[in-house]
Amino acid sequence: MPPFPRPLQSLWPYAETPSHLLRQVLGDLVVLVWCVFWWRTADQVREQVLGLQGAGVRAESAGTGISERLRSAGDSINGVPLVGKTLAPKLRSAADAGNDLADAGRSAQDAVHTTASVLHTVLLVVLVGVVLAWWLTRRGRWVMTTRAAPQTARHTPRPATARPARRGHRTAGRRCHRAGYP
Repeated sequence: MPPFPRPLQSLWPYAETPSHLLRQVLGDLVVLVWCVFWWRTADQVREQVLGLQGAGVRAESAGTGISERLRSAGDSINGVPLVGKTLAPKLRSAADAGNDLADAGRSAQDAVHTTASVLHTVLLVVLVGVVLAWWLTRRGRWVMTTRAAPQTARHTPRPATARPARRGHRTAGRRCHRAGYP
């Protein structure tokens, strides 16, 4: 019997028989452990893939550093007589190449981040979502079936004629005769 007051007993999601109750609780625990294990594994896989962003971060940093230094050198050399006016634009265009390297590093980081997120989502949907959908369907069907069954059917005694004979057919015949059946 569920440990709830009478109005809440229809919400109790477990069986009353000990063997069925044990199977349901163990099944629920297995599903819980499965989901937690794969959730944590998917998080670790995501973190490992995000660790691959290091090359993109280094490329972005190098591109930004090159760009800033070349732009600063172009600004500094602009004041030098004879060569300043011709060398400064070339250094600034080289600084644009450094910006391109930084952009490539940023796009590599974005690609790694997208891959990690998609992989995390796919792992969760396939390994957790499918098992949860299967489990919720089975448990929900069981709860709905038991809720739909009349509660009094389990506790009302069956008529004497419906009881199986324990000591042969004569005993069942006597019960029927006593109950008023021909």
